[in-house]
This record gives sequence, C-alpha cells and structure tokens, in this order.
Amino acid sequence: MSTYLLFGGTGNVGRRVVARLTWAGAAVRATSRHPRTAGLPAGVEVVTPDLDAPGALDGVGAAFLMWPFHSAEPARPLVGALKRHARRVVFMTGGDARPGVAPERQPTAVARWHAALEHLIERSGIEWTILSPSTFMANPPPAVSTAVLGITGAPATPLSAWAAEHAADFGGEPR
Repeated sequence: MSTYLLFGGTGNVGRRVVARLTWAGAAVRATSRHPRTAGLPAGVEVVTPDLDAPGALDGVGAAFLMWPFHSAEPARPLVGALKRHARRVVFMTGGDARPGVAPERQPTAVARWHAALEHLIERSGIEWTILSPSTFMANPPPAVSTAVLGITGAPATPLSAWAAEHAADFGGEPR
C-alpha cells in the first residue's frame, strides 16, 4: 500500500484530509513543524517537512500540498522530489490565483507564487489535481463577525457552526 504525504496536515483542511484518509484505512504521513504535539489520529506518521531526511519520501504514492511560503522558488526541489517518488499531487492553491493566467500576469504577489507552483506541478509529468477554493468560513474576517452581530444582535456562533460543516464537506469528514 502506498503512503499519502500531506503538507499542512495539522491545519483546518489538512486535519480533515488526514482524518478521512485514516478512516478509509490509508497509510498517512503528515508534515508538522511540531510533530510531537501535532495531535493527529493514531497510526499517522508525523514528520518534519524535511524532504532531504532519509526515507522522507519512501513509499509515497500521492501528496496533498498546501504552500505556506512567500515565494514559489522553494517549490522547484520539492516538485522534483515528488516527481521521483509520487504518482499524483493534489495542490490546494489560493491567494486569488487565476486559472490559465501566466504567473507573471497574476493580480497579486500571492497569486503569482501560487500560479508559479501550479505551473511547476502541471509541467512536472506527475498526475495532478489543483483545488482552488475561494474563501473558508473557518476563519471569517472581523467584518463578517461584525456584520452577523449587527444583523442578528448575536455573536457569530451560528457562522462558526456552519463553518465546521463547510470544512467537513470540503475535507470529506467521515460521518
């Protein structure tokens, strides 16, 4: 059985992807800057995101990638390493990247980084899927909470409850 490697496995979406994969019986290796305190399900191998570590990519068949850096440049060796080991990459893009628009023509710096990484993945020869969500309700901006309070006269707790359902639907939460 091949292993799924998840970058961002302790985040809002990543935790749900980890939960769904482990629920389905998949072998999961999740990266975390703090593996000892990651709090992921039993059986999940939690490692630091150091792909140069011996065995870091052994047995990896697919990777789920989120990009926390302020440049696409570190992605070149990452995509190269994944190309040598993985069959498929799922990249959750963001930052307002416009599909089909060249990285240098993107509207913001973040969009340029994400589009550049999409470009690298698409041209790597690996099977790929690009997920391009717009906004997650798990972390609503203060203006949303203020608007809910102004409209309903109550704090934004209904929004928070709805956000968990939305994230669960996106991540495939086991029911």
